[in-house]
Amino acid sequence: PLALTFLLAAEATASAGSSVFLVSGRAARDMAQQCYNPTSSDLQYVVAICTRVIDETVLSGEPWPYATRAVAYIRAGKFDLAITDLDQAIYASPFDYPYLPDYFQYRCFTQLNRGETQDALGACNASLKLRPNDATTLEFRGDVQYALKNYPAAVADLGASLTAKPENADALYVRGLARMRNGDAQGGQADIAAAKAKNPDVAKDYPGM
Repeated sequence: PLALTFLLAAEATASAGSSVFLVSGRAARDMAQQCYNPTSSDLQYVVAICTRVIDETVLSGEPWPYATRAVAYIRAGKFDLAITDLDQAIYASPFDYPYLPDYFQYRCFTQLNRGETQDALGACNASLKLRPNDATTLEFRGDVQYALKNYPAAVADLGASLTAKPENADALYVRGLARMRNGDAQGGQADIAAAKAKNPDVAKDYPGM
């Protein structure tokens, strides 16, 4: 990966100067690989290895170790820590960085879960500006629009997401809720029934909605 190529070049530069890092050479490359493409399902391990990459190698200025750690925090439900890392990943990313749309997407999802709906909308918009028509980001923005009670916009975004991923029971279920809230009881009930046919437990993920 490009990040590991950067690591080799940066180590050569550091070894020629006065900077001293705790981990270098093959050990640093192995750590970077484990953070860059984690195969472990142990979230604590992913957080630990990416923290070591950030703190102990020359890659502290790269965005992806922060983003990988942020995803682990999201999966662990630690949204405050995830936001901090996503801010750093976004800050460190050039505008044309290929994963920048993902970082904004993760930020949208995280802020929605923190109840920061307006900020979440801004993050989803930023992601879609860089990568238009992304089905997952459109789904998240639809969820945000629903939370903001912008039901027509929620129906539109979730419908656009379903055009790309018609099998998505979650998007179908929330669109059904949005349709009902927007006065389309028949269409909403049809969406909800179709979502439950795809995933009988889908309603359990949306209590109180």
